[in-house]
Amino acid sequence: MPLGMKNNIASINAINHLAKAQKEMSGSLERLASGQRINSGADSPEGLIFSEALRAQIAGVQQALQNSEFSLSLVQTAEGALAEVNNLLIEMRQLATTAANEGATDFGALITLQFQIHNAIEGVDRVSQFTRFGNKNLLDGSQGATGMGGNEELVFLKASAKTIASPLSGYEVDIDELPQRASLIEDLDDEDASGLQITLEEEDGAIIRVRNPEGASAAGFANRLQKAVFSANMNLDIRYDADDEELTIEHREYGFIKGFTITSNKEGVLVDDAYESVLFLGRDIEGTIDDEPAEGDGVILTGAYNNRKTSGLSVAFLGDSTGNAGSVTVA
Repeated sequence: MPLGMKNNIASINAINHLAKAQKEMSGSLERLASGQRINSGADSPEGLIFSEALRAQIAGVQQALQNSEFSLSLVQTAEGALAEVNNLLIEMRQLATTAANEGATDFGALITLQFQIHNAIEGVDRVSQFTRFGNKNLLDGSQGATGMGGNEELVFLKASAKTIASPLSGYEVDIDELPQRASLIEDLDDEDASGLQITLEEEDGAIIRVRNPEGASAAGFANRLQKAVFSANMNLDIRYDADDEELTIEHREYGFIKGFTITSNKEGVLVDDAYESVLFLGRDIEGTIDDEPAEGDGVILTGAYNNRKTSGLSVAFLGDSTGNAGSVTVA
C-alpha cells in the first residue's frame, strides 16, 4: 500500500502567526516590566550603544553632584569654625578696648580682663586644632603644607602647622631600625600535622580554630588554615613550602601593634608548649628626621611634637636597608 504525506497548510500558518504574536507580546511585556524601550541589542543595536553611553554620563554627573555636596559640607564646617573664631576675635577687641580705659579700670580689673583674653586665645587654638571633616584637620595649617620625598622609597605623607619649611636640600631621613611584620615560621611535616588543632587570634581581631583530621597532611592543614583566615577576613597571610615542610603565618601590616596569638594542642609543634598562647608582634620603624627624634608607627616616621623644625612631619619608608634614606622637602 503506498504511503502519502498530508500537510495542513492552514494549521502551520496559524502556528507561525501565533508564535510571532507570542514573541511580540513577550517583548512588550518585558518593556512594560522594565519601563525601558531598549532592553537588549535585539531591540535596537544603535540605540543600545547610545543608551549605555548616556547611562555612563548620567552616573558620572551624579557622582560629580555627590562630590559637590561633600565639598559643600566641608566648606560649611570650616565656615562655622571660622565664624566662632571671628566671635572670639571680636570679644578680644572689646576686652582690649575696655582695658585701654585706664582712668576707670583698676589693676584687679585689668588682671581679670587679661585672663579673659587668655581664655579667648586658648579658644581660638582649640577651634583650629579640633576642627575636622572626617579625619582631615581644616584649620590647623596642615593643609597648607606640601612636600615630596627625594626617592621612590621615601614618601611624604603630611606636615603640621608647627613644621618649618625645609631648605632646598630637604630634611635628611636616617633609618636606625627597619619595620617588621609579626610572623611565625616553623617546620611542619605530615606526622606533626596529623590531628593538629590550633587557635589563631589576630590582635584586636577575629579568632579562629582549625583542626586537622588524623592522618591528614601538612599541606591539607595549611589549606584549611588559609580558608579559615580568608573566611574570618583576618589580615594574615598563610604560606606552606612543601619542599622544606615549612609553614609561615605572617601579618600583612608592619608595626608593634599588628600581631597575632597562636595556641597548639601539640607540644613542640608551631609553639614550644601545648595549650599555651604565644604572642607574635611586629616592630615599628626607628629613625630620625634632620637629626631630630621621630616616632615610629609601622613604616611611618613622624617628627616628635617638641621638635624645633620637624614637629608633625610624617614620611613613609618603603625601603629594605638602614642608614640614610634620602631627604624630604617641605614647603
